[in-house]
Amino acid sequence: MRLKFICCELFTRMACLATAFSKNTIDLQFAPIKLHVEPEKLRAGLQEIIDTTEASSEDYDAIVLGFGLCGNGTSGLKSEKFKMVIPRTHDCCALTLGSSEAFVENFEHRLSAEWSSHGFAERDDDGFADTDMHKSMGYDMSYADMVEKYGEENAQYVWETLHPVMPDMPHIYIEVDGFENNGLFERFKEKAAEKDAENGCHKEIETLTGSMRLFTKLLDGDWDDEFLIVEPGKEIEPNYDLLRVFV
Repeated sequence: MRLKFICCELFTRMACLATAFSKNTIDLQFAPIKLHVEPEKLRAGLQEIIDTTEASSEDYDAIVLGFGLCGNGTSGLKSEKFKMVIPRTHDCCALTLGSSEAFVENFEHRLSAEWSSHGFAERDDDGFADTDMHKSMGYDMSYADMVEKYGEENAQYVWETLHPVMPDMPHIYIEVDGFENNGLFERFKEKAAEKDAENGCHKEIETLTGSMRLFTKLLDGDWDDEFLIVEPGKEIEPNYDLLRVFV
């Protein structure tokens, strides 16, 4: 098969490795990592890539997406010309872990936990997955701006609500075999220490084991129940179940 692979920049190393060893012919294109912060911009950016792919003279057996639901950023995407395939995962955390089952096992009771990986350590200035609810809600304001708009007392309440410190929750790092010998884990630890100093706390570091399996299955065309297959003209529809994720 020939596949168009549209993938988040976060997964550059994993996507390139999976592409190199896939039995299929892969045309790979990355979307900027910062698009995930605002789901509407992510949806618009991905739809633009899909539309451009359709308008080209290239013919594909499918468009495959290296994304999950991602804060509804992939909800509503459609291709009039090609079928699309997307892993049944909520976000990049499950993709890095290698399955939605692993995500539920490790995060079901701490869905707001901060986590990182070699991808975030390498390609995101903050070094962590963005779990701050304020950005996705449109409240990307500095504390000083909040004070000016709401007053000191109200600003403090709003800021603490939108920026929970969660001192008892560790910094979580997902290690993927083959990508940890390049100093990225050390860079993550530096970012974690900076966060601790900023928040006046000291968190433990917890490591989890990630996997390439979903990327390998996606690019090899092994599209079982872990993937949603969307026929041409149909939209990606979420159902928000922890394991099924999509309709």
